[in-house]
Amino acid sequence: MDFGHLAQSDYLCGFCEATSKQNVMRELQRSVITPQGIYNLNTDDSRAWFWLTPPQPPYAVVINHNTMGAFHYYWRTPVTLDNALVHINVDGTIYQVRRHKVLKALECAKTLLDAAKTLQSKRKELKSPFVVLGRDAGSKPRSNHGRLAPEIQELGRSSPQYSAEIDFLDNLGTGELIALSPMLKQTPATPQQSELTRSLAP
Repeated sequence: MDFGHLAQSDYLCGFCEATSKQNVMRELQRSVITPQGIYNLNTDDSRAWFWLTPPQPPYAVVINHNTMGAFHYYWRTPVTLDNALVHINVDGTIYQVRRHKVLKALECAKTLLDAAKTLQSKRKELKSPFVVLGRDAGSKPRSNHGRLAPEIQELGRSSPQYSAEIDFLDNLGTGELIALSPMLKQTPATPQQSELTRSLAP
């Protein structure tokens, strides 16, 4: 129950009692929680949909990568009140995501990937300007997470006109990199809205 995060009390509110059941917590552990219901974020396609076309706030975003455990992350997640600055709880760590940077990063990535094709005669087509973007970068740190691919670095050296796009991608925050991970990978996700769940009754 994450007692270290709770005040001492002999009482449990009705909201806590309703959402502390295992089946409810499992539905909430990878989701966008809105006043209208819950959108599941289990897949990269649903996460791509969320970052490109999020629902109207207020909402809370929880992404827990532990497939076995059900955790009380949802009530420790700040509520997003404006789509310009989204708060996400990823495996218990709170990140802020500036959506305008995510959208601009996608534009920069397309520009750089198109330009990089001229350098790739026999190489496999580059699908992302990054070596790797971890979906759970906070819980599994990787030395290559968020690093630009060698081809993009080479492009920067040979074509200075792309320095603005390269600098932009090279200075994104951890939250923005997590948000981009479904869309900038070898098999980019196809944005797809998940079904709205209005009841978690067993």
